[in-house]
Amino acid sequence: MKTNKDKDRLLKEVLRKSSSESLPFNFTNRMMAQINVEAQKKQKRAAALNVCFLLLASASLIGLSTYLLMTYFSFNIIKSLRNISFSPESGSILGFYFYIGLLVLGLLGLDYYLRKLKQHS
Repeated sequence: MKTNKDKDRLLKEVLRKSSSESLPFNFTNRMMAQINVEAQKKQKRAAALNVCFLLLASASLIGLSTYLLMTYFSFNIIKSLRNISFSPESGSILGFYFYIGLLVLGLLGLDYYLRKLKQHS
């Protein structure tokens, strides 16, 4: 696959060879700038479309799973939440889970920070 510099160089060569008449001043640079702007617009549109499809697929999966749980498995979220009871022993377990969750989030943040530092250097 050709890089952007290779594509730019090839387009400049084609324009140079095909121009038998004199072109306006700075024509090739303006044309290349316009081509780059259009390519960036196309990339942004594709990225936005991908995000829309991802959101649509996620919402569809969540809706389908909710429908299946409520229809075929007779799952009632309110009834399930009422059956939850906390005992004095569950406080220490919840504290431990909270500690582990914070530890995982901290390590993920540290990983993200170190990866950014590595990319900049």
